[in-house]
Amino acid sequence: MVLVLIYAVFSLLIVRFCMVLFNFTSHPKLPGAPRNYYDFVSFLIPSYVDLTQLTGLVQSIREQEFENYEVLIYGNGAPELRRLVKMASGNDSRFRIVQPLRPYGGGPPPEQTLAAQAGGDYFVFLKDLERIEPGLVYSAIYRMKLHSLALLSLFPEQKMKTFVEGQLVPLRNYLLVSLLPLRLVLLSPWKWLVAGNDQCLLFDAKHYRSFKWHSGTGSDTPRGPEIMKTMKALGFRVESLFANRYVSGRMYTGERSFLDFQADLISDFGGSAMALGAYLLFSYLGMIFLIPVLNMQLIGMALSLLVGMRVLSSLLNKQPVWWNVLFHPLQMTLLAAAIGASLFRIVRKNP
Repeated sequence: MVLVLIYAVFSLLIVRFCMVLFNFTSHPKLPGAPRNYYDFVSFLIPSYVDLTQLTGLVQSIREQEFENYEVLIYGNGAPELRRLVKMASGNDSRFRIVQPLRPYGGGPPPEQTLAAQAGGDYFVFLKDLERIEPGLVYSAIYRMKLHSLALLSLFPEQKMKTFVEGQLVPLRNYLLVSLLPLRLVLLSPWKWLVAGNDQCLLFDAKHYRSFKWHSGTGSDTPRGPEIMKTMKALGFRVESLFANRYVSGRMYTGERSFLDFQADLISDFGGSAMALGAYLLFSYLGMIFLIPVLNMQLIGMALSLLVGMRVLSSLLNKQPVWWNVLFHPLQMTLLAAAIGASLFRIVRKNP
């Protein structure tokens, strides 16, 4: 039994190292565009952390060299929000606030409400972001046209301003690059091979209007990975890339940071309790159980693979290597707690 567990733990460890190495060498980042485009783009902002963050995002959109766009912001139309948008946009008529159809809840999700009033050839959903950099629109449209994409999902550069963010953000990036070959999201027909990020989604508007990808209510609104899985099943081409500094934001902020991390975990593992449990067993519990019975050579091999993964993952995501190596035990403990809580949520939802 112990021998079987050793083989399983080390096999998964080697596969994950190879996955990180593949992602590092294949450089899955959004490249720059060789030319300019003039399609009409709708920036749709369904949510934001606070008004200060929204101000920075609105100002960064105005700094784009691309000018053929509109910006729709989902909000309740409060005077403070209106004043902020008016001031940050320079009273630009291209910036509008879209109020909920049902102010007291129960209506369509913000994404669907915004899309219903947008007129662009492309819909760019920007959620909980701090800013976008000049060149994003040209680069994203170039990628969409080059590969005939229906959806391009970008993983922003994350600003880590608290200790909790400094643990959860690198952990999420580490999971992503150690479990999924990002380049194969586009190249593979397998619908389960997806990696979506709700912070930055670029849709071909004509397909979005036909299928209304965000259709749902409340917590049942599909998330990025679920939308990508549905689109691949229908034969659409989708891709996931790191934003290559074109987009920056904050992923886990406030009191709900750990709950948001749990929700991302459940989404990343397809809501499968079996997949989450297997990962917990073979990547954390199994290793802890085996440490007393392993010889120094095997322990050294395991440590070398783990450190190698954290170094490559940190370099790929432009994060401090020493931080992620030093806090790896803490981050894995947080991951184990998050998986345990996620399993409880799944079982509770599906008794």
